[in-house]
Amino acid sequence: MLDLFLPALIAFIVWELFVFYRRKSTLPPGPFAVPFLGNFINEIKLPEMHVGLKRLSARFGPIVTVHLPYPVVNISDFETMKEAFRSNDMSGRMRNLLVELSQLCENGGIISSDGPEWQEQRRFAIATLREFGMGKNLMEEKVRLSAQNMVDFIKKQDLQNTDLRLPIQIFVANIINEFLFGFQYSYDDSDKLMKFVQELQTAITDISESKVMPIVFLLPWTRYLPVIRYYWDEHVKQFSELMDFVRDEVKAVKIDVNEEPTCYVQAYRKKNKDQRLEQLVSCCSDLFLAGQETTTTTLRWAMLLLAAHQQVQDKLRAEINNHIEKERIATMADKTTMSYASAVINEIQRVANIAAPNPLLFHRATVDTEIGGHKIAANTIVNGDFHQMMKSDPHFEQPERFWPERYIAEDGVTLNKELVDRTIPFGIGKRQCAGEGLARTELFIGLVTLVQLFQFYRRKASLPPGPFAVPLLGNFINEIQVPEMHIGLKHISRKFGPVSTVYLPYPVVNITDYETVKEAFRGNDVNGRIHNILTEACRMLEGGGIIGAEGDSWYEQRKFAIATLKEFGMGKNLMEEKVRISAQNMVDYINKQDLKSVDLFMPMQIFVSNIINEFLYGKQKEQLYSCCSDLFLAGQETTTTTLRWAMLLMAAHQDVQSKLREEISTHIPRDRIACMNDKTKMPFASALIYEIQRYANIIAPQPFLFHRTTVDTVIGGYPVPADTLVNGDFHQIMKTDPYFKDPDRFWPERYISEDGVTLRKELVDRTLPFGIGKRQCAGEGLARTELFIGLITLVQARRSNFRIKPLPGTTIDLVPIYSHVHFPKPHNFLLERI
Repeated sequence: MLDLFLPALIAFIVWELFVFYRRKSTLPPGPFAVPFLGNFINEIKLPEMHVGLKRLSARFGPIVTVHLPYPVVNISDFETMKEAFRSNDMSGRMRNLLVELSQLCENGGIISSDGPEWQEQRRFAIATLREFGMGKNLMEEKVRLSAQNMVDFIKKQDLQNTDLRLPIQIFVANIINEFLFGFQYSYDDSDKLMKFVQELQTAITDISESKVMPIVFLLPWTRYLPVIRYYWDEHVKQFSELMDFVRDEVKAVKIDVNEEPTCYVQAYRKKNKDQRLEQLVSCCSDLFLAGQETTTTTLRWAMLLLAAHQQVQDKLRAEINNHIEKERIATMADKTTMSYASAVINEIQRVANIAAPNPLLFHRATVDTEIGGHKIAANTIVNGDFHQMMKSDPHFEQPERFWPERYIAEDGVTLNKELVDRTIPFGIGKRQCAGEGLARTELFIGLVTLVQLFQFYRRKASLPPGPFAVPLLGNFINEIQVPEMHIGLKHISRKFGPVSTVYLPYPVVNITDYETVKEAFRGNDVNGRIHNILTEACRMLEGGGIIGAEGDSWYEQRKFAIATLKEFGMGKNLMEEKVRISAQNMVDYINKQDLKSVDLFMPMQIFVSNIINEFLYGKQKEQLYSCCSDLFLAGQETTTTTLRWAMLLMAAHQDVQSKLREEISTHIPRDRIACMNDKTKMPFASALIYEIQRYANIIAPQPFLFHRTTVDTVIGGYPVPADTLVNGDFHQIMKTDPYFKDPDRFWPERYISEDGVTLRKELVDRTLPFGIGKRQCAGEGLARTELFIGLITLVQARRSNFRIKPLPGTTIDLVPIYSHVHFPKPHNFLLERI
């Protein structure tokens, strides 16, 4: 038996590899994919597929092939999507186990079916919607009545602390429920509906994070293997229970063949050609989910965004009051005169951007065709990446900003057609959402009604989730060990997400996500400093210095320091010349030492100290002492420590040192000290310095550098009160951000783009040794000059220079000494003359 199995297995693998590479050769460009595993192993991480697709589109262009593990052609360009999806060539759906999981019969339902069955069921659903009043006043009146009921319920609640999820959910659910099943939910008896909603959300989350789904996708038979079968059966059970809910609703509808239908189920039973119960349940399930959960989620996002942007809410309310009487629920006729309301809804849909890439919604080419100049074979899977397009299309300036005004044309009345066309939450082409008209009615009437009658504010701030903390001791007793605080924070972030609360023993909001840190620190809301004994010990007077100060004093001293740096030549040749002279003095000193065993700590320390010393010292006053202390420590110890790490890493990685020396030899004459103009021609040197800073990662989380919120604000979706401490965990970002693949590897080439010349902006942006935002290091420019000239001078193959090597018989120990700064362990080097 074994004699037959092994050849069969080998034949299967060889055949699959042949098919894989033959198919890959005909597809648009994309990243390297591993057979059987696709890009899950190197580019795509679930459930954040959209992040990987965005990164790949930036590298390979708007048409890219990604393997999941089957090949998917991903389109992120609006014009290409519009052209590709306008005909039936791309109207097919993919066939996989996830589709089977959501279908009760072969090619059932509307969303995941294709061919004649899909066309028939879609046509019937649209016709039934029209028959029951869509596009006429009848359906609109039902929406208005449901909106009034929602408002009446909200008025009975505690308006100081209201969760709007239930009323919004029931507002939307009652409209689609009445259409499908002929009844509405009572606000006082909605437990069954809310239980279904919660179970749906759980099922979607579980399957998006499932470790077995990629395996089962590729090899369906693996779902019968013992361990995988257990998890697969759990997913099947979840979806079966959801379908049972819809099936029960369908069966509860009374059918009277002598009466005109009053709901979709009755119309289906009387007029649809396909009378299978499972087909009816599949169609109802698709319409219920598509017509309820998406609109509810969008309205929930609307409340969050308007609460966070009071000026938008006020402007919208002013327009409402100008066009709609106080006691009247809005109608769709009002929409034609309310351009700002339309702009707000478009911007909410664009920013919320709720429909992430989903295999259920991937298209399938039904014939051989062409996309953006690439030939696409029949049965190829294609994803119209609407999610990415609404975030990164160049027509949307400052896409991360919530700014409804972008949709208003210059006349102040009409909408910007180019932007409206590119706002496609309902899809585009033949597969565009069948219930779009109803959803737009619900969104307009629901949003306008809520804003007309209520002012929404952020709920009184509370802290993000975090581990259990012991009063007075905080998390020092169970999660955080000093001096290795960074390790505990890493574990907590993995458990609670990129925005978590840790107690030290006072609460600190810890942020490990680059985009969240960037957003939080760019304004003045989080530029305060902590007040405790440590900060008092480091100050010579109240509010003294720069690093630990805040408010007007901090702003004034920081501004003065930056201006003085510029006055003394920072950004000009004067300061650079001082750095070059100090570098020459350092090399002259090193050449007088015993090169068989040299400790570079002292010469590098003096190289950096002499530069900051010459800049600093003069008058003697308390505030001057404090400012000089801050500038001396920040401008000397960090740069020296980084250069010490550079020497260790150069000694440990001779190949990197040789590659740097080769680039230096190409661009800098042997008898000249480097200058900053050289840096523009030396991408490897720039990449190497970034990688040294990222890998050495010397600044550990420390209370002295924690920020403090100066007002109530929002961080990563969490309302955070004033006077809360916030730590931008740059240390962890540079170690764990998914953009840094294989982060424990020292690999400067990661920063260099495919053209071999430019640096990768997304990696450079995430390398944050100087911080980010308003508190970014004031001396960053000087430090970068010292690092470049210092490193190049030490490695440069000049007449008086040397190759840096470990002492014979020793190895380089790259484990740091953990402290407020992660110092390298002391090492002597062999300096081998070149």
